[in-house]
Amino acid sequence: MDPGYQPKYPRAKLRGIVMKHLAALRLAGLAPNCSVVFGEAPPQGDRVRGWLLEDPRQRVATVRYLLLDDGDVWREVEPPHDAAETVERIWLSGPDDDLVTLLIKAVNDARREGAACLVPEERVDLATRVVTDRREGHQPLGGPERRRA
Repeated sequence: MDPGYQPKYPRAKLRGIVMKHLAALRLAGLAPNCSVVFGEAPPQGDRVRGWLLEDPRQRVATVRYLLLDDGDVWREVEPPHDAAETVERIWLSGPDDDLVTLLIKAVNDARREGAACLVPEERVDLATRVVTDRREGHQPLGGPERRRA
C-alpha cells in the first residue's frame, strides 16, 4: 500500500480486504483452524471459528493474526522470551502493510496447496482463543443524522 494512502473508512476497507482473501482460502479448500470466544476466561459465550495465521517473515517477534468471517482482525505480537516487552493484543481498526502482505502470501501458498500461513491446529495455543469484546473499541461512524423526527 502507498504510505500516503489513507482510506476514508479504514474498518470498511479492512473488512473488504479480509473477506476477499478468506473467500480465496475457502476456494482453495481450507477451513478455519481456531475456536474464538469473546470476553473473559473462562469462556461464557458462544464459540466462533476463526482463521489464525502466523507471519513467517517476522524473525524478532511472533506475529499472529486472527481473522473472523465478518472481516474483523485480532493481532497478537509476542516478543522474544528474553525481552521485557509485553504481549500486544488488539483489534485492528484498518489495514496495514504487514497484514496485506501476509494475506497475499497466504492465498498464493494456498493456491500451490501449501499451508497458507495457517497455524497448525496442534500448535494453536489453547483449544479456544479468548479475545476482548470487539464492540468495546469500535466507535460508530460519524456523519450527519439522516433520520427525521
